[in-house]
Amino acid sequence: MALLFRLRGVPDDEAHEIRTLLSEHNIAFRETSAGFLGLGSAAIWVDEPQAHRQAQQLLIDYQQQRQIKARAQYEADKQAGEQETLTSSFKQNPVQFVIYFLITAAIIYFATKPFFGLS
Repeated sequence: MALLFRLRGVPDDEAHEIRTLLSEHNIAFRETSAGFLGLGSAAIWVDEPQAHRQAQQLLIDYQQQRQIKARAQYEADKQAGEQETLTSSFKQNPVQFVIYFLITAAIIYFATKPFFGLS
């Protein structure tokens, strides 16, 4: 059994599309989860070496297409003025923004305080 694709941090839609891609090409695969505590290896595995090589090529092609789509969507959102910026994030939820800013400032202050002799 050979590792094809790690699922840690992968969006659900991408994982689903990869499963569908493998199924459409009749590639037998197994999926492992991270387990109850999240310490395991969530991944997709392929048993046969020949199928693994084919699956790797399919995955490379899929990821290239996904990257092209993501870039196009980013550019379309940017052109339409819908791309999230720091200002739009503040406007959507100003209280949360200020709280996160204050927490970050406190962490930076306490982390650098010993180096600058501030009392």
